[in-house]
Parts: sequence; structure tokens; C-alpha cells
Amino acid sequence: MSSILVIKFLDIAFKLNMMQKLSNGSSLEEVMPINVKMTPIFRYMNVLIYPLSFVFAVGLI
Repeated sequence: MSSILVIKFLDIAFKLNMMQKLSNGSSLEEVMPINVKMTPIFRYMNVLIYPLSFVFAVGLI
């Protein structure tokens, strides 16, 4: 449980830092220089991953 809180805290801190840089006038390419191609498989993979992880966490399986 604590690892989830740490990861969520880092996620929110990263997003706030990125939004602050964007509001200061930096371009998106300066903030995130990585251009990742997202295939439909990766885009919709969370439809399977999140419910399955919830089922395992709750102990239904």
C-alpha cells in the first residue's frame, strides 16, 4: 500500500512540474523530448491490466 502511495505521489509531482514548465512558456518538446509511438495495443492495454490487477488485489482469484 505504501508503494502505491509513493508512486502516486511521484506521478502527481511529475505532472505538476511538467504543467509548471508548460505554463512558464516552455514548449512540449523541451519538457518531454521523447516522441513515443503509441500503438493501439499499448493504448488499450490498461483495459485489461487494471481490472485484472484489481481482481488479484481484492482476492477474487
